[in-house]
Amino acid sequence: MVRTFFALCLLLAAGLCSAETGTGSSAKQTLRELTETTPCRLGGDAAPYTVRATCRYMLVPEDRSKPDSPMIKLAIAWIPAETADPEPDPFIYVAGGPGQSALESYPNLHHALAGVRAKRNTVLMDQRGTGDSNALHCDSAMWTDPSLTGELSPAQAQAMVTSCVSSLSSRADLRHYTTTEAVADLEDLRLALQLPAWNMLGVSYGTRVLQQFAKTYPNSVRSLILDGVVPNEVNLGNDHARFLDAALDGYFERCKQQAHCAKLDRREIASLLQDLKQNPRKVRFRHAITGKWQENVFHNEHLSLLLRLFSYRPDTAALLPALVAQAKRGEFDTLAALAYMQGSDLSKQMAMGMSLSVSCSEDADKLQTHDIDQYSILGEEFAAHLKQLCQYWPKGNKPDEFNEPLKTSVPALVLSGENDPVTPPVYGAQVAAQLPNSRHVVAPGQGHFVSIAGCMPQIITEFIDHKNVNELDTNCLDRLYPLPLAVDLYGPNP
Repeated sequence: MVRTFFALCLLLAAGLCSAETGTGSSAKQTLRELTETTPCRLGGDAAPYTVRATCRYMLVPEDRSKPDSPMIKLAIAWIPAETADPEPDPFIYVAGGPGQSALESYPNLHHALAGVRAKRNTVLMDQRGTGDSNALHCDSAMWTDPSLTGELSPAQAQAMVTSCVSSLSSRADLRHYTTTEAVADLEDLRLALQLPAWNMLGVSYGTRVLQQFAKTYPNSVRSLILDGVVPNEVNLGNDHARFLDAALDGYFERCKQQAHCAKLDRREIASLLQDLKQNPRKVRFRHAITGKWQENVFHNEHLSLLLRLFSYRPDTAALLPALVAQAKRGEFDTLAALAYMQGSDLSKQMAMGMSLSVSCSEDADKLQTHDIDQYSILGEEFAAHLKQLCQYWPKGNKPDEFNEPLKTSVPALVLSGENDPVTPPVYGAQVAAQLPNSRHVVAPGQGHFVSIAGCMPQIITEFIDHKNVNELDTNCLDRLYPLPLAVDLYGPNP
């Protein structure tokens, strides 16, 4: 049995111009053809503000092995440096997911990286299958509505997946929306813009793209910043269950040290999840956007989803005890509203079809569970869910050397959050150990995505300017600390 929406939410970790995307007419067009530029604003529904930029499209073959392949349009944005005489090598940000739009999520970085923009132009590209680059969204309600959590039989799951495949296949060959194709697109973009090299920042899944790019085109990289790194050797999802449990163990160990929080027992989460699995609760809550009342059923997957997504950031992780306390009191209406809001936001920000093209081609074949996973918050279902979905999803080719570790002398800054529940510091240490010209920096008390935490933007700017990992001053990070934990949604006790 499979609950599809939650399987994908647990895998994932968030419009450019008005022109329509999709396949073009002629495969014989010139490679790396660029359209005319037009003013645009960057940022989606989840962005705190919009950013002015210049936008255009780059046309590339969907299938690079065929000379008559249809062309697809990839959305490009250019943000000029503050100086009139910028450095020749720009900065490029590669988004995570898989399935997130770089153009929509970039505003979260814009002001923090003012130091980088002072000297360098910024370039963005929506990876094929995301954002405004022929986005692969599965539009059926079962894919996008977190309130629909009923179990599906294998036959129902097959029908749902094949329906999405059939819908998307009218405008995309789903085998060609993988990391390997995205890497070639990034090199095409560099050549089209006539740039000497990239200064690259990737977050989460974006670090996989950067590692593959640096392996394939080492001379096209001036510097690498890997934030929340996924080692090449690792399959996305293999360690999700135990890493989340470890992060929650840490938060509830801290909970014991706070008088108002000490009464909560980490072990109660398992009993709450088991109770919800056996006895889902009927709930009534207001929709966070429309304000309309809704009635639904709150399942154990809803609570698992909340615990995982809230653990990503220190500000929401501070509310983890509050979530457990509310569940203990049987206050599921509020929790259902939160789960619906979080799940709906995620489905809008991530192109689920592109995520499956990547995961099914690159990870599903070696996805494993550990015996201890059956006792974890995520359980063993995650791996089973993804494998079941991938049985019916078209798969691209994965190069033989795909899972070999990156070994390069390119200067690399590897960033980890101390409490990251999905790409913890052990991953950062594993990658940095293979990079002789690297520095692994752990942000105290932080979770997933630390590029904008505290003084990290200044460290990134200094690194890009000088490429000297040994002389980086990271002492300012000592001022970072975890937020106090709260047992209700009003915040911590004074």
